[in-house]
Parts: sequence; C-alpha cells; structure tokens
Amino acid sequence: MQENETINLEPETFVSPKTKAFADYWFSLKEKTRADKPGAAAHMPVRAAFDPIAIPSLLSDIVLLERTRPDAFLLRLQGTAFIERGVMDRTGTTLSPDETQPGRQQILNAMTRILNTPCGLRLVGVEQNMDGKNSLVEVAVFPLANNEGKPTFVVALVSTLETLGYREDVHFKDSLVEIREAVEIDLGLT
Repeated sequence: MQENETINLEPETFVSPKTKAFADYWFSLKEKTRADKPGAAAHMPVRAAFDPIAIPSLLSDIVLLERTRPDAFLLRLQGTAFIERGVMDRTGTTLSPDETQPGRQQILNAMTRILNTPCGLRLVGVEQNMDGKNSLVEVAVFPLANNEGKPTFVVALVSTLETLGYREDVHFKDSLVEIREAVEIDLGLT
C-alpha cells in the first residue's frame, strides 16, 4: 500500500466474522453520532460512546490505546483472549519509539496514522505468543475521539485466522511481530 492510498473499504471486506462485526459496530456508532445531530456532517465517535458491553462476544479480542504524546500510546485495555492465546498482557504499558522491537515501530506508525489521518485500518499480520507460536491475524482498527472531538483513542479487534507454525529460536516482546498487509479505510468523516 502506498503512503497516501485510501480506499472505501466496506466491513464486508473483512475475512473474519469477528472483525466484520467489530467494523459494523464502529460504523453504527458513527451513524448514531450523525443521527444525534440532524443535518450535521459525520463526526468521529467519542470514546464515551464506545461501549464494549454492547458487543460481548467481541470483548475478549479488543485492544484500546490512548495517545498520551504525539509519538506514544498507553495500552488501556487488552482483552482476555490474548492471554488465553499465550500473548503477554501489556495492559498499562506504553508503546513509544523508545522501544527497540522492530514490530513495535510498525504498530506505532499505524496507530499514529489512524489518528492523524483519521482513518481506519484493516491489517493482516503475524502474532507470536510467548511459546513461539506464530498465527496469522486480521485486525480491524478505528479511531475514537475524546470529549472535545480530538482523535485520541485507537480501538482494535484482533482475530486469529490460522496457525502458521512455531519459531522457538526467536521470541518477540510484543505479540504483533509483522504487518503483512495494511489497507486504509475511508471513514467518511467530514
């Protein structure tokens, strides 16, 4: 994908039923935001409108990050499915360029792009658990605004597509070790 490539990606484009359902939920929040202000342009949903309880079957696969600096994100929430898959619980930790893990910089760049554009992303990548198991995952990632309407939060759902195998010789600190595909989603925000 080229740096400025944007496509109008519909939720039906997602492979996993979970990522599709998550995208549908985010877009329903956007439509509700528009309906709350008749005649107004579409606005980004605010964090307060995102209710994980409204999507109980997806809650365990959700990650919520908050931008705390222009180049850093605090991991506010990491669902229990990550721990069940053997992925380290990183809730409460900060993702910043000070880290040296190669996969971490890719993730940081993607999260920054989502808030700066703003846009959504469909990612396909490789997740590695603490035992070296590599899985192909599909990730749906969307921005959320703070109460002032500024894009501040990134919410994502990670869905496992298939097991790729094990790499016992290489273990990464972070679970998403490689982004293989990134497609920007036009959110229709004006």
